[in-house]
Amino acid sequence: DIEKIIHDCDEEMYSNKLFKKPIVSQSAIESILKLLYDKHPEEEKIVEKVIKLAHRIGKHLNFSVVRLEKLEKAAKLSRVGMITDTRHTPEECEYLPEDAYRIVKAIPTLQDVASILIGVCEHYDGGGHPNGYKKEMISTDSQIIGLSLYLVLHGYQNLLGDELKAVLNDKS
Repeated sequence: DIEKIIHDCDEEMYSNKLFKKPIVSQSAIESILKLLYDKHPEEEKIVEKVIKLAHRIGKHLNFSVVRLEKLEKAAKLSRVGMITDTRHTPEECEYLPEDAYRIVKAIPTLQDVASILIGVCEHYDGGGHPNGYKKEMISTDSQIIGLSLYLVLHGYQNLLGDELKAVLNDKS
């Protein structure tokens, strides 16, 4: 009967959505990263270090596997703002995560990652941007990505313990 056919079609469509969504998301991530690495090959090592450090912090905080995967996606996409080539001075480069947010937000399957990226430039004292959020208003995930980026970009890994130094130097 027609109701059974409609029901079966709905189920199949829902099932396809569930299984194809990660494929679309992964394909979008790979395309964006290819653009980034083609324009700025040096970014690949930076991104690798940010991913490792963010993952290690998330693991230390006992994040679930799903949350760690989302954190890693955000870390992986944290530098895609470099694609725009509109930032040149160190002051302007502070806004790169906002550019990354705009790029990633355009992909419907990555909305949760975009929400992490928008908070990366916020400062705990409220002096950050774009919203001037402070303290608990900034997601833990955004704080982790922001800290990881800062440590990698400014070479402060020397202030870290041996375990984190090993992560940043590809020894773990």
